[in-house]
Amino acid sequence: MMKVENKIVLTEMIIGMDDHLYHRDTMQISVAESVEKQARSLERYNLPLYVLTNTDQQTTQSNVHMLQIELPKYQIPLSFYFLRWRMAFDFLQAHSEIKWVALTDATDVELLNYPFDQLEENRIYFGDEPMYISGSDLIIQNKNPTVIQGWLWANGHLIVLNPGVILGSRMIILEYLGAMIQLINEEELKAVDDSSVAGMGNLDMAVVNYVAYRYFNRRLVHGRRVSTVFHEQQQNRGSWFKHK
Repeated sequence: MMKVENKIVLTEMIIGMDDHLYHRDTMQISVAESVEKQARSLERYNLPLYVLTNTDQQTTQSNVHMLQIELPKYQIPLSFYFLRWRMAFDFLQAHSEIKWVALTDATDVELLNYPFDQLEENRIYFGDEPMYISGSDLIIQNKNPTVIQGWLWANGHLIVLNPGVILGSRMIILEYLGAMIQLINEEELKAVDDSSVAGMGNLDMAVVNYVAYRYFNRRLVHGRRVSTVFHEQQQNRGSWFKHK
């Protein structure tokens, strides 16, 4: 088995599946071109980017490692927004040599400042958006499991966390991803009895926020320390990451 560095940035690029958010053609994606901008920003700090993908594409960029991964199989239809979390979970579980990890969106995140010497072991760090859960159509209008939908309406005052940037120790990230995967598994079991009541919808923002706030609230850090204001194209010198 390959040996991985102890501080890494990890992302996923899945092609050939419907993009339910941006409605883009995902068949003709160059993975190398998609991650090039982020990889260059990591290179300044000698950090590697690991890209989990369902293609056999490769790159010549020295700090990028493209790993072809078989897509996880579920009985219920899942968009790639959910499949990526299982891919990340399996990879981290297989590599105990990793100590710190940042999970990032592949195409629209850049590193501004080195984060790994500032992280606390028992904290999980998120990017966020300048809006409340109750104002996010991507969260509220998604087909969410009943337990999540009820929680969302009761906690609509909370700031939207964005999974384009998540970082922490390997152990806390595994704990977080494991909680999300458990919810997916529970929906899969429901589908065996009645597929009409099971399902996660196509987008993962509701599950991302539910798990983070429900199970990690006292260990959660988000805001400008973690990432710039979402979609503002900022170069905030105090943030670790720029997100759009």
